[in-house]
Amino acid sequence: MKRSLKIILIIIVALIAVLLIGNYYLERLLRTTLRTDSKNINLFVEPPDLSKIENSLSPEQSVTSTIEYKHFTSPDNKLTLRYPNDWIEIKNKEKLKGVAPQELTEKYNLKVLLLAQKPKMGTLIQLVVNEGFFQKNTNFQDVIEIMKESNQKDGWEMEVTDLEIKEMEAIFEARYSKQSLLPLFSEEKLILFPQENGKEKMYLVAVISFEKDREKFIKEMKEIINSTHFVK
Repeated sequence: MKRSLKIILIIIVALIAVLLIGNYYLERLLRTTLRTDSKNINLFVEPPDLSKIENSLSPEQSVTSTIEYKHFTSPDNKLTLRYPNDWIEIKNKEKLKGVAPQELTEKYNLKVLLLAQKPKMGTLIQLVVNEGFFQKNTNFQDVIEIMKESNQKDGWEMEVTDLEIKEMEAIFEARYSKQSLLPLFSEEKLILFPQENGKEKMYLVAVISFEKDREKFIKEMKEIINSTHFVK
Protein backbone atom coordinates (compact mmCIF):
# COMPACT_ATOMS: atom_id res chain seq x y z
CA MET A 1 0.00 0.00 0.00
CA LYS A 2 2.77 2.39 0.99
CA ARG A 3 4.71 1.47 -2.16
CA SER A 4 1.64 2.14 -4.34
CA LEU A 5 1.09 5.52 -2.69
CA LYS A 6 4.76 6.38 -3.23
CA ILE A 7 4.51 5.50 -6.94
CA ILE A 8 1.35 7.64 -7.32
CA LEU A 9 3.08 10.60 -5.66
CA ILE A 10 6.10 10.22 -7.96
CA ILE A 11 3.83 10.20 -11.04
CA ILE A 12 1.97 13.32 -9.84
CA VAL A 13 5.25 15.19 -9.21
CA ALA A 14 6.55 14.15 -12.64
CA LEU A 15 3.38 15.39 -14.36
CA ILE A 16 3.58 18.75 -12.58
CA ALA A 17 7.23 19.10 -13.64
CA VAL A 18 6.35 18.33 -17.28
CA LEU A 19 3.53 20.90 -17.24
CA LEU A 20 5.77 23.60 -15.75
CA ILE A 21 8.56 22.94 -18.24
CA GLY A 22 6.10 22.86 -21.14
CA ASN A 23 4.53 26.14 -20.07
CA TYR A 24 7.98 27.74 -19.77
CA TYR A 25 9.02 26.80 -23.30
CA LEU A 26 5.61 27.76 -24.74
CA GLU A 27 5.94 31.21 -23.20
CA ARG A 28 9.44 31.57 -24.66
CA LEU A 29 8.14 30.54 -28.10
CA LEU A 30 5.32 33.06 -28.00
CA ARG A 31 7.64 35.88 -26.98
CA THR A 32 10.06 34.98 -29.76
CA THR A 33 7.59 34.54 -32.61
CA LEU A 34 4.75 36.91 -31.80
CA ARG A 35 6.44 39.68 -29.88
CA THR A 36 9.50 41.81 -30.52
CA ASP A 37 9.56 44.23 -27.57
CA SER A 38 6.80 45.68 -25.41
CA LYS A 39 8.47 49.08 -25.36
CA ASN A 40 8.11 51.75 -28.02
CA ILE A 41 8.91 51.21 -31.63
CA ASN A 42 7.51 54.24 -33.35
CA LEU A 43 5.56 53.36 -36.42
CA PHE A 44 3.22 55.72 -34.57
CA VAL A 45 2.32 52.44 -32.90
CA GLU A 46 4.16 50.25 -30.41
CA PRO A 47 5.13 46.68 -31.32
CA PRO A 48 2.55 43.97 -30.80
CA ASP A 49 1.68 43.03 -27.23
CA LEU A 50 -0.17 39.76 -26.79
CA SER A 51 -2.40 41.38 -24.18
CA LYS A 52 -3.64 43.90 -26.78
CA ILE A 53 -4.39 41.44 -29.57
CA GLU A 54 -7.61 39.50 -29.76
CA ASN A 55 -7.44 35.89 -30.99
CA SER A 56 -3.88 36.32 -32.25
CA LEU A 57 -3.38 32.57 -31.93
CA SER A 58 -6.50 31.58 -33.84
CA PRO A 59 -5.83 28.95 -36.54
CA GLU A 60 -5.43 30.42 -39.99
CA GLN A 61 -8.70 30.36 -41.85
CA SER A 62 -9.00 28.20 -44.96
CA VAL A 63 -7.92 29.83 -48.17
CA THR A 64 -10.52 30.14 -50.89
CA SER A 65 -10.04 30.98 -54.53
CA THR A 66 -11.98 34.23 -54.13
CA ILE A 67 -10.60 36.78 -51.66
CA GLU A 68 -13.19 38.90 -49.87
CA TYR A 69 -12.31 42.26 -48.33
CA LYS A 70 -13.24 44.53 -45.48
CA HIS A 71 -13.38 48.25 -46.26
CA PHE A 72 -12.24 51.03 -43.95
CA THR A 73 -13.18 54.71 -44.22
CA SER A 74 -11.77 57.39 -41.92
CA PRO A 75 -14.21 59.37 -39.73
CA ASP A 76 -13.88 62.42 -42.03
CA ASN A 77 -14.48 60.26 -45.14
CA LYS A 78 -11.17 61.41 -46.59
CA LEU A 79 -9.31 58.11 -46.46
CA THR A 80 -10.35 54.67 -47.68
CA LEU A 81 -8.63 51.30 -47.93
CA ARG A 82 -9.38 47.61 -47.98
CA TYR A 83 -7.84 44.53 -46.38
CA PRO A 84 -8.63 40.79 -46.48
CA ASN A 85 -11.82 39.69 -44.79
CA ASP A 86 -10.07 37.09 -42.59
CA TRP A 87 -8.12 39.78 -40.71
CA ILE A 88 -9.25 40.55 -37.16
CA GLU A 89 -9.99 44.18 -36.26
CA ILE A 90 -9.22 45.21 -32.69
CA LYS A 91 -12.16 47.35 -31.54
CA ASN A 92 -11.87 47.19 -27.75
CA LYS A 93 -10.98 50.73 -26.62
CA GLU A 94 -9.26 49.49 -23.49
CA LYS A 95 -7.00 47.25 -25.54
CA LEU A 96 -6.12 50.15 -27.86
CA LYS A 97 -5.01 52.37 -24.99
CA GLY A 98 -1.30 52.94 -25.04
CA VAL A 99 -0.84 51.56 -28.56
CA ALA A 100 0.53 54.90 -29.81
CA PRO A 101 3.51 56.34 -27.87
CA GLN A 102 2.30 58.73 -25.16
CA GLU A 103 4.75 61.51 -26.05
CA LEU A 104 3.63 61.64 -29.69
CA THR A 105 -0.01 61.22 -28.74
CA GLU A 106 0.11 64.37 -26.64
CA LYS A 107 2.29 66.43 -28.98
CA TYR A 108 0.57 65.58 -32.26
CA ASN A 109 -2.88 64.46 -31.09
CA LEU A 110 -2.26 61.01 -32.54
CA LYS A 111 -5.19 58.61 -32.77
CA VAL A 112 -5.27 54.97 -33.77
CA LEU A 113 -8.16 54.71 -36.22
CA LEU A 114 -7.67 51.08 -37.16
CA LEU A 115 -5.66 48.17 -35.80
CA ALA A 116 -6.06 44.78 -37.46
CA GLN A 117 -4.09 41.54 -37.56
CA LYS A 118 -3.94 38.50 -39.77
CA PRO A 119 -4.68 35.42 -37.60
CA LYS A 120 -1.74 33.22 -38.61
CA MET A 121 -0.07 30.94 -36.07
CA GLY A 122 3.59 31.57 -35.30
CA THR A 123 4.08 34.85 -37.11
CA LEU A 124 2.90 38.45 -37.26
CA ILE A 125 1.35 40.79 -39.80
CA GLN A 126 -0.51 43.90 -38.66
CA LEU A 127 -2.29 46.86 -40.24
CA VAL A 128 -2.28 50.21 -38.44
CA VAL A 129 -3.96 53.48 -39.47
CA ASN A 130 -3.06 56.60 -37.48
CA GLU A 131 -4.20 60.22 -37.66
CA GLY A 132 -2.10 63.13 -36.41
CA PHE A 133 -1.90 66.93 -36.59
CA PHE A 134 1.40 68.70 -37.26
CA GLN A 135 2.54 72.30 -37.48
CA LYS A 136 1.81 74.17 -40.71
CA ASN A 137 4.29 73.48 -43.53
CA THR A 138 5.36 70.15 -42.00
CA ASN A 139 6.29 67.90 -44.91
CA PHE A 140 6.73 64.16 -45.32
CA GLN A 141 10.47 64.23 -44.67
CA ASP A 142 9.81 66.08 -41.40
CA VAL A 143 7.40 63.39 -40.21
CA ILE A 144 9.80 60.58 -41.15
CA GLU A 145 12.55 62.34 -39.17
CA ILE A 146 10.21 62.60 -36.16
CA MET A 147 9.66 58.85 -36.40
CA LYS A 148 13.40 58.15 -36.66
CA GLU A 149 14.27 60.36 -33.69
CA SER A 150 11.57 58.81 -31.52
CA ASN A 151 12.80 55.33 -32.38
CA GLN A 152 16.41 56.21 -31.58
CA LYS A 153 15.40 57.33 -28.08
CA ASP A 154 14.12 53.82 -27.45
CA GLY A 155 17.07 52.02 -29.02
CA TRP A 156 15.44 51.27 -32.38
CA GLU A 157 17.03 52.04 -35.74
CA MET A 158 14.65 52.98 -38.55
CA GLU A 159 15.94 52.65 -42.10
CA VAL A 160 13.74 54.04 -44.89
CA THR A 161 14.05 52.68 -48.43
CA ASP A 162 12.24 53.15 -51.73
CA LEU A 163 10.81 56.52 -50.71
CA GLU A 164 8.47 57.99 -53.31
CA ILE A 165 7.01 61.44 -52.62
CA LYS A 166 4.06 62.86 -54.53
CA GLU A 167 1.97 65.98 -53.98
CA MET A 168 -0.22 64.65 -51.19
CA GLU A 169 1.31 61.29 -50.31
CA ALA A 170 4.57 59.51 -49.62
CA ILE A 171 5.08 55.76 -49.99
CA PHE A 172 8.06 53.94 -48.52
CA GLU A 173 9.42 50.75 -47.03
CA ALA A 174 11.10 50.71 -43.62
CA ARG A 175 13.22 48.35 -41.56
CA TYR A 176 13.16 48.56 -37.75
CA SER A 177 15.94 46.88 -35.80
CA LYS A 178 17.01 46.65 -32.17
CA GLN A 179 19.74 44.59 -30.58
CA SER A 180 18.72 41.03 -29.61
CA LEU A 181 15.25 41.44 -31.17
CA LEU A 182 13.75 40.23 -34.42
CA PRO A 183 13.86 43.05 -37.00
CA LEU A 184 10.58 44.33 -38.45
CA PHE A 185 9.73 45.23 -42.03
CA SER A 186 6.92 47.57 -43.08
CA GLU A 187 5.15 49.00 -46.11
CA GLU A 188 3.92 52.51 -45.27
CA LYS A 189 2.04 55.44 -46.75
CA LEU A 190 1.73 59.00 -45.44
CA ILE A 191 -1.16 61.13 -46.69
CA LEU A 192 -1.38 64.88 -46.12
CA PHE A 193 -4.52 67.02 -45.79
CA PRO A 194 -3.80 70.76 -45.25
CA GLN A 195 -6.14 72.25 -42.64
CA GLU A 196 -7.51 75.77 -42.31
CA ASN A 197 -6.63 76.02 -38.60
CA GLY A 198 -2.90 76.23 -39.25
CA LYS A 199 -2.28 72.53 -38.80
CA GLU A 200 -1.32 69.82 -41.26
CA LYS A 201 -3.48 66.72 -40.89
CA MET A 202 -1.63 63.56 -41.80
CA TYR A 203 -2.55 59.88 -41.97
CA LEU A 204 -0.04 57.08 -41.61
CA VAL A 205 -1.00 53.67 -42.97
CA ALA A 206 1.48 50.92 -42.07
CA VAL A 207 1.47 47.17 -42.72
CA ILE A 208 4.06 45.49 -40.51
CA SER A 209 5.61 42.02 -40.32
CA PHE A 210 8.80 40.37 -39.18
CA GLU A 211 11.58 40.84 -41.72
CA LYS A 212 12.06 37.07 -41.88
CA ASP A 213 8.50 36.79 -43.28
CA ARG A 214 8.92 39.56 -45.85
CA GLU A 215 8.70 37.35 -48.93
CA LYS A 216 5.72 35.49 -47.49
CA PHE A 217 3.62 38.64 -46.96
CA ILE A 218 5.03 41.29 -49.30
CA LYS A 219 2.33 40.87 -51.95
CA GLU A 220 -0.49 41.16 -49.42
CA MET A 221 1.19 44.15 -47.73
CA LYS A 222 1.58 46.03 -51.00
CA GLU A 223 -2.01 45.31 -52.00
CA ILE A 224 -3.28 46.94 -48.82
CA ILE A 225 -1.05 50.00 -49.26
CA ASN A 226 -2.02 50.33 -52.93
CA SER A 227 -5.71 50.17 -52.00
CA THR A 228 -5.31 53.28 -49.82
CA HIS A 229 -6.90 56.31 -51.47
CA PHE A 230 -7.74 59.83 -50.38
CA VAL A 231 -10.65 62.04 -51.39
CA LYS A 232 -9.75 65.66 -52.09
